[in-house]
Amino acid sequence: MKNKTIAIIGSPGCGKTSNAVKLAMSLAKHNQNVVIVSLECSVPAIPYLLSNFEEQSASLGDLLTRAALSQQEIASACMTVPKQNHISVLGYQFGDFRAKFPAMVYERVHDFAFQLKSLVPYIIVDCASSIEDDPASNLFLQEADMILRFGSADLKGMSCFNTLDKLLDNQASFPREKQLTIISNCWASQNWQRVSAVYGDVFDVLPHCPDLAYQYDEMDLFNTLASKEGLKYMDVMERIASRITGNMTTREAITEIKGEREKEKKAEKKDILLKPLRSVLNIGSRGKGAGPGQRKPGAAKPKINRKNGEW
Repeated sequence: MKNKTIAIIGSPGCGKTSNAVKLAMSLAKHNQNVVIVSLECSVPAIPYLLSNFEEQSASLGDLLTRAALSQQEIASACMTVPKQNHISVLGYQFGDFRAKFPAMVYERVHDFAFQLKSLVPYIIVDCASSIEDDPASNLFLQEADMILRFGSADLKGMSCFNTLDKLLDNQASFPREKQLTIISNCWASQNWQRVSAVYGDVFDVLPHCPDLAYQYDEMDLFNTLASKEGLKYMDVMERIASRITGNMTTREAITEIKGEREKEKKAEKKDILLKPLRSVLNIGSRGKGAGPGQRKPGAAKPKINRKNGEW
């Protein structure tokens, strides 16, 4: 199996880093080693991803600018993730800033990417927010086997996505066939069909998941999602992982997605049809109401006149 590099880009607020972590967990389920490389220097990921961030031996900025670099040095700089035997993280240290390191040279970044790829089956690169200003993000995007483009289902996300679209189209090293577009953090109130018309060829839709936001705030992203929304989110992430590993072709993935969408549409249609009936039967969100000939929950039991048998 060929080792693969997956580069992730996205609009602000789309959950790029959270998605990178959950994708790594989906790939690691198959006992494959995964390294998450966070290229964001202004907001280093390791301090809010790992509670043991103070144990970090070397900053990513140092590795990317060294004149000579060995695989052993890269391996020792990888931060292990508690309770995740197959996932490690590389990133900038707490308090880093770009001017702290020498200017990046293409050859050194390329050497780092080449040596890292020979160490592990999967590299997930969480690119910097401003990819045009980050040489490392540019190089990883050029050499990636697949580019995942996450966009939120709002005006800010669509505006940012349009900018990235023009940026990638201007460079021949970012062919469309290796790009996968995913709508991310889509709320139930947002019309993903209308948004997908703006984004173009959308592979899948990641729903908004409150548990994911909670894990992010609690530095607990490497934990599992057990809620209904979380399981639905992870189902989509499993499809993305299957597309990366080659266990599912694009056509198979789209067929499965269409099947799920049809189920959702039928459920919505059924809900619309049953809404007037629920209203008549007085069925609310707190439980079943009283149907014909039934008492409402909590209502007093009618008294019977035992003498003549009347109510």
